[in-house]
Amino acid sequence: MLKAKITSSNYSFKEYKNFVFTDPSRNFSTEELNVFEGKLNANGIAKINTNLKVGKNAPGMLNVQFLVRAFENGGDFSIDAFTKKYAPFKTFLGLKSPKGNKYGSYFTDENQTFSIVSVDENGKPVQVDDIEVQVFQIKWRWWWSTSEDNLSRYTSSSYHQPYKTIKLSTNSKGEGNFSLNIPEENKGRFLIRVIDKKGGHATGRTAYFYKNWWQNSASGDKEAAKMLVFSADKETYNVGETAKITFPSGSKGNALISIENGTKVLETKWVKTEKGTTTFDLPITKKMTPNVFINISLLQPHKVTENDLPVRLYGVIPILVEDSATKLEPVIQMPKELKPETEYTVKVSEKNSKAMTYTLAVVEDGLLDLTRFRWLIRFNTI
Repeated sequence: MLKAKITSSNYSFKEYKNFVFTDPSRNFSTEELNVFEGKLNANGIAKINTNLKVGKNAPGMLNVQFLVRAFENGGDFSIDAFTKKYAPFKTFLGLKSPKGNKYGSYFTDENQTFSIVSVDENGKPVQVDDIEVQVFQIKWRWWWSTSEDNLSRYTSSSYHQPYKTIKLSTNSKGEGNFSLNIPEENKGRFLIRVIDKKGGHATGRTAYFYKNWWQNSASGDKEAAKMLVFSADKETYNVGETAKITFPSGSKGNALISIENGTKVLETKWVKTEKGTTTFDLPITKKMTPNVFINISLLQPHKVTENDLPVRLYGVIPILVEDSATKLEPVIQMPKELKPETEYTVKVSEKNSKAMTYTLAVVEDGLLDLTRFRWLIRFNTI
């Protein structure tokens, strides 16, 4: 019996590791099917002619997990499992984004050049003439509604608003590009989708375009009006450094800062907020390693007419903390090549002579067989 389980994957071709070949707008459900169930011939061989039929909604390259179960006449059976790539399209498009700022977003009123590559199922460049780039602005709409018992509740929804369409093609080397310049008045979150109109494959990504994205609390471009979007000046800190945390504060008020590590609250503090944005310093200590979460609850005064945000807003971000004193750098000294049935010496040490506990593993041929170091099954793909 041979079964197949088809799943989506974030596959990138070997020569194009910096490109995205998956369409984020397509939702692919896992499919399971029976490929073959029957008897082997006198030579222990069964020829299988089954086409895998996958819908056009595939986001990109797929994984097919095969499960083989072979029964003997006496009732015993053996099981084998392996995974192969499955290409539901003849051509694939890849999208490479330009380098963003330290927050991973892009500045408005500036040209941002995106690269495109077109390849076949083996990753070889091919020319594609009919490519369409669709740019959508992802907008949020929120409002306060009241039910019959006079309890106000928050309601929100999202939709994709068509913003721009670009027609292009790739050259004989499978290369192409396009530029986007989002004006400041249209700042926000965008879906960039690249489609092969003839082949059917598509790729894309979502991207933020802002000048200073943390200053846009009143724009409505967030999951909910009560969510507080804030940032740190770095992603990773060393013990002894000071983190600068910046968050939007529409008016003067108070913010409760809670530093947590997932199991307990390390410390809390109140911060007086300023009009516009507020920045406070957070000293990084050893007890914050390897990471902490900064939880901010912002309380606005009652009867604030400067904005229509809730009285209480909240948000949380993670911060990675490294302690150089606890880092270990193992060093292994041994021959580059080992001969069977010969003795050899392996020396293990720590670069800075620190104490450490380690495990030395030696892999033998039997384990390599289990991990398909030697292939025992041959099959043809269609």
